[in-house]
Amino acid sequence: MHDQSESPNKRTPRIALSRLALFWENAWPALWPATGVVCLFLIVAFLDFLPELAGWLHAIILALFAALMTWTVWRGARQLHMPNEAAAQRRLERINNLPHRPFEALDDTIATADSDAATRRLWQLHRDRMARRLKNLRIGWPKPGLSRHDSFGVRLAVIPVLFVLTLAVGHDGTERIARAIVPAITVSANPNAIALDAWITPPTYTGRPPIFLTRNEAKVTLPVAVPAGSIFLAQVTGGGIAPELRTGETASPFDTVTENSYRMERTLSANVDIKILSRENELDSWRFTVIQDEPPRVALDEAPSSSRRGALRLLYTASDDYGLATVSALIRRSDVALKKEISYELPLAGVNLKNTTGDSFKDLTAHPWAGLPVNLTLIATDAAGHQSESETVAFRLPERSFTHPVAQEIVAARKLLMADPVASRLGVVDDLGSIAWKPARYADDKVVFMALHTAARRLRGDAFKDELDEVQKLLWETALRVEDGTVSLAERDLRRAQQELLEALARNAPESELDRLMDQLQAALSAYMDALTQQMANTQQNNQDIGQIDPNTTLMTRKDLERMMAEIRELAKSGAREAARRMLSQMQKMLENMQAGRGQQQPQAGQAQQMMNDLQKVTKGQRDLLDRTFQEAQRKTREREGTAPNGPEQGAQPQKGEQSGSQPMPGESQQQGSLTAGAVAQDALRRQLGDIMQRFAEMTGDVPGPMGQAEQSMRKSSKNLRKGNAKGAVPPQTRALDQLQQAMRSAQQQLQQQFGQQPGQGRVRGPGNKPDDRDPFGRTMNSGIQGANTNTVEIPEKSDLQRTREIRDELRRRASEPSRPRRERDYIDRLLDRF
Repeated sequence: MHDQSESPNKRTPRIALSRLALFWENAWPALWPATGVVCLFLIVAFLDFLPELAGWLHAIILALFAALMTWTVWRGARQLHMPNEAAAQRRLERINNLPHRPFEALDDTIATADSDAATRRLWQLHRDRMARRLKNLRIGWPKPGLSRHDSFGVRLAVIPVLFVLTLAVGHDGTERIARAIVPAITVSANPNAIALDAWITPPTYTGRPPIFLTRNEAKVTLPVAVPAGSIFLAQVTGGGIAPELRTGETASPFDTVTENSYRMERTLSANVDIKILSRENELDSWRFTVIQDEPPRVALDEAPSSSRRGALRLLYTASDDYGLATVSALIRRSDVALKKEISYELPLAGVNLKNTTGDSFKDLTAHPWAGLPVNLTLIATDAAGHQSESETVAFRLPERSFTHPVAQEIVAARKLLMADPVASRLGVVDDLGSIAWKPARYADDKVVFMALHTAARRLRGDAFKDELDEVQKLLWETALRVEDGTVSLAERDLRRAQQELLEALARNAPESELDRLMDQLQAALSAYMDALTQQMANTQQNNQDIGQIDPNTTLMTRKDLERMMAEIRELAKSGAREAARRMLSQMQKMLENMQAGRGQQQPQAGQAQQMMNDLQKVTKGQRDLLDRTFQEAQRKTREREGTAPNGPEQGAQPQKGEQSGSQPMPGESQQQGSLTAGAVAQDALRRQLGDIMQRFAEMTGDVPGPMGQAEQSMRKSSKNLRKGNAKGAVPPQTRALDQLQQAMRSAQQQLQQQFGQQPGQGRVRGPGNKPDDRDPFGRTMNSGIQGANTNTVEIPEKSDLQRTREIRDELRRRASEPSRPRRERDYIDRLLDRF
């Protein structure tokens, strides 16, 4: 007889866990078919071919998936049930290899209630043994046995494929699933229903976006302003018949694109009213006001001039309503009968600029017209092909002046040859031979000797007319070599490299081309500086006077130019090409104004420059003295307050025997000596300033007022220093420094007005870059190139450049990730194009 009451072991956690494991062993095979259908659908969605199918076929496939999913879920749900405790007990006994069903043994009771004591004791021993066997039972992992239900191993193919596709599509997977769920079913429209789309596409050179023309429901015709050459495009769907485009009394039918789809395109060149009609019913209408393209404007800001190296300098301003394409210079001889001309393009600061101010240099000293009167006209061309000319300016084309006798003779022979080649040919051959056979006159230069003989030999030939251009170029380069060695040839290569890099920056050339051109410019610049160094060395060896070299030249060193080149390269790499181009133009100006070889500076101009340098030294000395005096005043203040590092502590009382005020403290004699030395230095600076004032008065007849005021402030400072009053000396020294800076600016202006800017001379230049390049304490704020004012170029900070590089590298990394959505990668590619 069995007791049906619930036993305590039925409530143990192990039985509950066994029931759950047994439930999963039954549920997973039942749910696998539905799960497989879901996996199969995700694979199809990730492959993204459903949206490419016809809408009806896409819908049928979705319906099949839905039906299959419904059937598998229904079938699996029927098989789901929670197992009872007996089944859970049998599972535990099977996993733990427990024979004789110990769970049932524990639930059973003795068959006869009146059994003797020995029987009951034997029964209890049996129950104890079964209880010991049920201790430390293993639950065991569920074993669904899916292989028995999936005999074809579909899961082994579906799951890995789904895993690989999930990694491949990445973030784009959600969009693909959405496209797979929603079929693109188009409902056949009513053939009589009409849809009209119309827009305006302005010409590309205008840079304007397309204009979408909305349906005019109110039938109010408002004018639409569009640039000339804009394209009106209209598309009509429906209607069953081709609509018409009507302008005034003229009607033009639309072109048929496909069945029930029509298109019309019209270029707008004048004001016009357009109506679109279908079956004599007006669909829409517009009134277009066409804005005609204005011709560009160009003008010279200053008369053509010559740089210190003989290049033609043109300062010009050009503008256009939509953007400039080119600005070119056209040079003709004053003799209208001569049809030849010189034409070259001026560099622009960018592409499609609406306004630009240019500063162009062009070396034409080798041209046969050098030194002759010519007429110059600037021609501006916009993107639409319209041209306009500036006013014609007459001037004399810059000419190279030669000082070496041999170079002068070679140039004279070249001019004679170019004036009348046939008549002067044999005479020029004799002149070249006479020059060549006196090598001592040109330092026995074998290159010059071979060049002269080669030119003479070519002129003796019967086909000399065909080689005339090469001969005159050879003679010019030979004259340059005789005059200043390899400087002029290196200078020519430097100009060419600068021009090529400027043009590449203006047209947004690729980074690889910019690197090549910058390396080329670096090499040309290095060769030019080497040639200048060699020329200066030769001048010193020949004991020639080099004291009249333009002072600006001495301020430009190789390190300065290399630093500028490094900044230009860094700007270009970071995407700031406009700033790189401006800095390159500034370097070109400095190089053009740098004097190559011995100068022709007037003695007074040299004296004025020396005087400005002396005034700079006085200003620097006053600044250093102010720093020392200010530090001394602060130290004495701290000592009085008891906070000096080596002074007495706060609150310390004088020791016995000390007499405060009657005996000097330790170190006071040293401090007094420092202030006395400062007074001596102040008097020395005052005497130097007085000497400069006297020289300035002798040269100009007048002394700037700030010089006298500075002298008075120095006198007051000296008195305070001699009294040991460092704090009282600081204000007059500060005023003296400020007055000296004012004096430098005033003196520079007076000297420039007196000496002017003559050809071949550099203007008298103050030591500073600009009057405002110093802070209130007189310290130079421009940390750029010595002697080069780079403040006019907006150079990004190093932190900005570093941030720009980090952004560029991050964009490149993201663009190379195939897991990113296609739209994002396309957007990143468009951003990278700007770099």
